Amino acid sequence: MMKMIARSAYPLLTRMPDETLFSWVSRLNAFWGLPSTNQTCQTIFGQSVHNICHAFPDHLTKIKLQIGDDSSTDAFLTEGTLLGFYRAFLSQAAFESARSDLLLGWGRSLSKRLSWLGYQKWIDYPLKACPKCIEEDRSQTGWSYWHIAHQWPGVWICQIHDVSLLALDLCGAATRKLVLPFECAEHFRSVFIPDTLLDSSRNLAHFISSVVSEGDVLQADVLQALYYQKLYSYGWINNTGQTPTSSRVQ
Repeated sequence: MMKMIARSAYPLLTRMPDETLFSWVSRLNAFWGLPSTNQTCQTIFGQSVHNICHAFPDHLTKIKLQIGDDSSTDAFLTEGTLLGFYRAFLSQAAFESARSDLLLGWGRSLSKRLSWLGYQKWIDYPLKACPKCIEEDRSQTGWSYWHIAHQWPGVWICQIHDVSLLALDLCGAATRKLVLPFECAEHFRSVFIPDTLLDSSRNLAHFISSVVSEGDVLQADVLQALYYQKLYSYGWINNTGQTPTSSRVQ
């Protein structure tokens, strides 16, 4: 029997293992059967949210009140959004600032603040799912849902089933709709990974998951040294850290 937490007129579903916050809200939307997603968002977030960023849902103060304790709220923030991924690269002060932004309603700006690439260009993080997880989740729980382990940047292989993930390119439209994976079958695209890159993709997925699960803060100077070493081995920079003139011409 499905567990529920009763709050006011609407029961709250218990979060599934490894479930994203966006997925939880999408399941509540389906479970409550309200006439519109705006009404669902009004109930959960305390206001109508026309475009929910699945990577960094915000306006979470109302969720904090409904859940009822800080530890559960923090679990949603660090285990159900991409904040858990970026935590490894943030100081404690920067992490607390980002956490505050999610609670107060500035989540959509976080991708620009937390990612160098996001600072250069607006990022629309794709929604990703494993086809075998979709089948197993529906069989075992009655739901298909979005796994946070599939959403980490750089992860394109399911570590449970060792298959390539599916990607939902209609990310903006999906986040306005509140959707679950089984509803997106016709919109998913397969991600082709050449055989020569499979081992590298597996290793990268494993490394990212290890970094996130351990929760340690990575040292920026150590990362920089590793990046420079690898770029130098590829010939993309010289021993002074600059791009060779010949490469710039090409």
